[in-house]
Amino acid sequence: NGGSSGAANGGLAFINGGIGGNSTGGFGGGGGSNLFIYGCGASPHGGSGGGGYSGGGAGGNNCNGAGGGGGSFNSGANQNNIAANNSGNGLISLTYTPTLIPDCSPGCTNPSADNYNPQANFDDGSCIIQGCTNPAALNYNSEATVDDGSCLISGCTYQDADNYNPQATADDGSCTFLNCGNSNGCTDVLACNYDIEASIEDGSCIYPQAFEDCFGNCINDSDEDGICDELEILGCTTPLSLNFNPLATEDDGSCVQYIFGCTDLLANNFNPIANFDNNSCIYSILGCTYIDASNFDPNATEDDGTCLFDCQADLNNDGAINTADLLDMLSVFGTSCD
Repeated sequence: NGGSSGAANGGLAFINGGIGGNSTGGFGGGGGSNLFIYGCGASPHGGSGGGGYSGGGAGGNNCNGAGGGGGSFNSGANQNNIAANNSGNGLISLTYTPTLIPDCSPGCTNPSADNYNPQANFDDGSCIIQGCTNPAALNYNSEATVDDGSCLISGCTYQDADNYNPQATADDGSCTFLNCGNSNGCTDVLACNYDIEASIEDGSCIYPQAFEDCFGNCINDSDEDGICDELEILGCTTPLSLNFNPLATEDDGSCVQYIFGCTDLLANNFNPIANFDNNSCIYSILGCTYIDASNFDPNATEDDGTCLFDCQADLNNDGAINTADLLDMLSVFGTSCD
């Protein structure tokens, strides 16, 4: 707890400075002592101040006999770094003061908003402020995010005025009536909205569609099918007919029924009244139809007289040897062969 007597160049380094050397010392060095001061006699008297990290107390330049107090890193409890006092506690102590970072709490931070959150410390753009959002209004609120229908727009609110403003919500007394005593409207007697009291045409006339009246009904509809006679399309309206017309609105009795059959003139079973070919045509295959012939054609449907027989006595080639063959032979019997 106390410093030893220091060497000539300074005291030793201790936490608490006691009596020390005769000159400035090291870390926590004690105050100087044992020096002879002229006029104080032969006894030890106070010398120069002791050294320390933060400096020792001042030396006792009198005859009191005590040196200066030792130095320390900081001021501890009961620390005395003054002249002629070397007592005290030089323990080192550090105080840490942390910097608190508040938690991020997003929300609406605008006190004027309907959903203001006093706990929020970060505005997340969610603020809802009701008010007039129309820049042309007298009470336009640039901070409003939701229009609450409170906008006040000045202008002429009288519909019959020449400068009537349908957007105005507050009449400002600016209405003008240049045609006082006259009324605007449709003046065409052929229009559906003809106004008998109107004296000034305002271009508002509405006319019916072609061939219809103002109520959307056909002027001429003889069959009462909802299609004006002038717009009817004549044709066959039967879907199963050969000449069915999907665009026809009025059947004209021209439908042709399907007659299925072979329509190929070269076919064996050509049907002259058929109007729709059903792939049933049959065609003749010419060839030898005699099964005993050497050139019999099983695919032939009509014999063309080309059959060949191995029987030499069948002179007339009728497929059989009989009296007819004998008569043919006798008819040429005795004649010379060239």
